Amino acid sequence: MQFILDDPGELIVRFRGAERFWALKKQIVLPRERIVAMRWHEQFVSPHRIWRVIGTGAPGALYAGRFRANEDPYFIYVKRPNRGFWAFDEAPHVLEIEARNDGGGVTTILLSAPPEEAQTLLSWYNATK
Repeated sequence: MQFILDDPGELIVRFRGAERFWALKKQIVLPRERIVAMRWHEQFVSPHRIWRVIGTGAPGALYAGRFRANEDPYFIYVKRPNRGFWAFDEAPHVLEIEARNDGGGVTTILLSAPPEEAQTLLSWYNATK
């Protein structure tokens, strides 16, 4: 997975090789004005169970695709999750992005991100608030 800061106004998350198969998409383009929050978690723990809607994965190795928690939509591409096949609630080194979607609600995006990359993205986010 590659994080690209196209210009001060856009974050692109590009999936490469087999990641495209697992993610069921080529890339995510997030205009800065749609990002409402960005956080990095050494150990992400969700306050509620997140259920798979459309996605792929291998238990204990990867979760990817669309998920829901209550009525809230999620997109997840997380390596080394700590739960079973249908639900997700914990994983290490997760970048959490909340972004306004086209329907006016908020979609939460959870992505595996090493600390160094996450720090670069958080610095960009905080500098463009």
